[in-house]
Amino acid sequence: MLGETSVERVLMILQTIVFLMSCSGNAIVVLVIWKYLRRRAVTNKFIVNLAVADMFTGVASLSQILYTFVPSLNDNLYTCLLRYNVVIFMTLTSQLTVTFTTFDRYIAICYPTKYMDIMTPKVAQFLILISWMYPCIISILPFSGLNNWNTHLVCVFQQVVKTWQLLWMALTLWIFTIVTVAMYGLILRKACTVYNQVRPSIGSVVLVRTVEIERNKMENKYRTEKMASVLRGAKALAAVTLVFSLCWLPYTYFQLRAFINSEYIYSREWDIATWIVFLGMANSVMNPFIYAWQRKDFNQACKRLFSCKAPLPRQPARNGSYSVRGVF
Repeated sequence: MLGETSVERVLMILQTIVFLMSCSGNAIVVLVIWKYLRRRAVTNKFIVNLAVADMFTGVASLSQILYTFVPSLNDNLYTCLLRYNVVIFMTLTSQLTVTFTTFDRYIAICYPTKYMDIMTPKVAQFLILISWMYPCIISILPFSGLNNWNTHLVCVFQQVVKTWQLLWMALTLWIFTIVTVAMYGLILRKACTVYNQVRPSIGSVVLVRTVEIERNKMENKYRTEKMASVLRGAKALAAVTLVFSLCWLPYTYFQLRAFINSEYIYSREWDIATWIVFLGMANSVMNPFIYAWQRKDFNQACKRLFSCKAPLPRQPARNGSYSVRGVF
């Protein structure tokens, strides 16, 4: 078994790695979208918002080291709350941003003709504002006096905040995750419906004039390619949602247990929570890799970014697609 000092050293090394990779990786995402992709597109605004939240999560990860080198920070109410609430703030912001981005893809795929009317720039800005304001309200409450602080308490988040706040934060993550998964189910059903409509129509026009046959084939091909393009974007965001859920939802189990039984934080099982919460913070590193894995346009833009070549030619995108060549 690792001693307490060894555990602290391992955590500090890992937190430093998370900080470096999170800030550099998400900075690349922001730079690539700003320089090469359609930065004004609604979906790209959500992606940039998520990258900014992840960068702040990386900074919060590094700030945890200060509390090891300067133990007196744990003895003050505000620095103690700041230690944890910055992470909670950015986590909830990331979750809301993922949900709103999924909503954007849901409208683009399920209601393509109404997309431009529904997902206007003002609506996108409002949703982005909500993704920051709602977590801000939750995070500020403990600073306003709604806490259990006293001079005899150890700076442990589950001890300092009210138990109902633990429940509130856990339920927020779970509810928005369930909503996001439900929207992906509707997206998948719509995609299957569109493919089933397109494929039979190609063979059903054999008795129509040759010109109409070719026209229908071209229309069907365009619809299929368009749907496939939008679906690739949805798949990347689905991977973001899945990874986020795997990283953060396990930690909410410990929060719920602490809400049910306040003595749970003194159990040996609670030691696992230290590593589980670190897994959640490490989520801020993973999204740039997901984009690189799923998005051809992102890969191409990264190559041009690091080779200092001229920007890729932009093509107009429809229904919220935001790539240079319509991959999203």
